[in-house]
Formats: sequence, structure tokens, C-alpha cells
Amino acid sequence: MRVAVLAGLVACAPMTMTGCSRATMDIRCGPGNGTGKCPYGDAVSVATAATPDLFATPVYFNGGSPLPSGPYEVSYVDGCMKYSGYQGWAVNAYDETGCCNWWIISETPADRRTEAPGTIGFLVGAGGFQDFDACVAANRDVAPKTFFHPGGRIGIWLKDDPYADNLPGLDGRNPKWGLARLADCSGP
Repeated sequence: MRVAVLAGLVACAPMTMTGCSRATMDIRCGPGNGTGKCPYGDAVSVATAATPDLFATPVYFNGGSPLPSGPYEVSYVDGCMKYSGYQGWAVNAYDETGCCNWWIISETPADRRTEAPGTIGFLVGAGGFQDFDACVAANRDVAPKTFFHPGGRIGIWLKDDPYADNLPGLDGRNPKWGLARLADCSGP
């Protein structure tokens, strides 16, 4: 059974990842097991308690390499953070406002595509969570979001001000998202 599954995999072409080739047999970009999705991995901020300003730095999927145009789906994978030490564990503090939420971006933070999927709220009892694991569990129930990408890089970015009071997730588990192109991996 396993051999049959592996034999059916197609993989993204090395480096460009704009198309797929049976020759590379890279398991990261299989046919999506019939889902019609071509995955491009995860993106997560490397901010720490000592470097909370890194939350301001965009992090790109696919190692920062460009991705083809088309429809994409972004899904919450793991992690939470705090927007300030006295607040609860959260992902997005507000719903698509001017401040305090994660965005899926193209080349720069000015080129926002959609708010990253995740719960809304930062105060315990009003969308924020007292317990880190409860925050993660609630966010895993949030539906993925779809958006159209014109081509180029796709990343995540936290819009916040200031960043210096942000607290990272427990054991480095900051909010993390996965990205998939809504097409099988056999085409451009």
C-alpha cells in the first residue's frame, strides 16, 4: 500500500516550485492525496522573549522563493502569543482592523492579501485564553482562508504597535500557518 502511494506522488520542481515533476519525487508536494492541493510548507515567526521585535519581520513560505499565481489556502497549524504580558494567549487581537493581527502578505507588508485565520480577541474571557493549550485547540477549529495570489512571494506578518511588549508562544510555539495552492501539483 505504501509503495503504491509513494509511486503516485508528484513533486514540485526544485528551486522554482512553479510546477511539478515526477522526476524529483519530493514528498512535500504530492498530489494532495486527492485533495487538489499543492502544499508549500509552513511559516512561523522566530521572535523570542529577548527579540520580540522580530514579530515585525515578515516570514515567507517556500523559503522566500516566488510562488505561481492562483488560488491559495492558508490554514492555522499551531501556536499562540500574547500582545502584552497581562493579556491572554491569542492569535489575532482584532478582526481586520488597523492594528494587532496577523496578515498573509505578498512581497511586502503593504501588500496584504487576507487576515491569517485564527481566533479574535486578546483579553481572557473576551477572545483571549488563560491556558496556552486551550488557545491552540480553539485555533485548530478555525476554518482555513482562501485568497488569490498574483504571483511572487507569500508570507506572514504581524501588524502591531508596539512590538516590544509582545510575548512569544510557550517553548517557541508562535502562531504558525500552512500554505497550499488550490491545484494539484501536476500543473504550473
